[in-house]
Amino acid sequence: MSVRGVWVVTVGTEESPPRCLFARRYPTVERRAQLQSSQYTSLPADNELIISLLSVATQQHATFSETRDSCVGSHSSPVYWLGEGKLGPLVVIHSSDHLLAALGVDQQSVPCALSMLEAMAELITDPLDLTELRSFLSVCAPFGTPLDLRPSNAINRLTPVPAKVKPLSDLQKSPGWSVCAC
Repeated sequence: MSVRGVWVVTVGTEESPPRCLFARRYPTVERRAQLQSSQYTSLPADNELIISLLSVATQQHATFSETRDSCVGSHSSPVYWLGEGKLGPLVVIHSSDHLLAALGVDQQSVPCALSMLEAMAELITDPLDLTELRSFLSVCAPFGTPLDLRPSNAINRLTPVPAKVKPLSDLQKSPGWSVCAC
């Protein structure tokens, strides 16, 4: 129930091309997937992955593509398979002007990846300020396996708690063992 990587990508417009705002890969999950699966496909570079992600996740295509648009395969949006069906499952959520994507290890990791992306979408208010996202993932999914995905819990764990020091008032007696009769 782990994810191999997480990406935040801008969709892009006529003025600005699509780009990767945030990428986090989990090498421990990648190594485990490599050892456990005989059909292992390594992760491509972020740029290649973004191009593939945008080609399957955005439905603004003028030309017909047999692999993408045919009725032969099953279409289970928001879960996609990249690289001619060899790399996946890739779970994608559209959030305002960007895409959140998580690549699972196998089919059983789809619910885990989806809940992780929903928590990330709840946390991201400004897609250009992703400093909280890195901290959130290091607390909630340190090695690619989500532990607790509630953003409020993660923020509470990241915020230092001040120590409650009770001052000794003049009205209290000091303990007998601390009084020195020197």
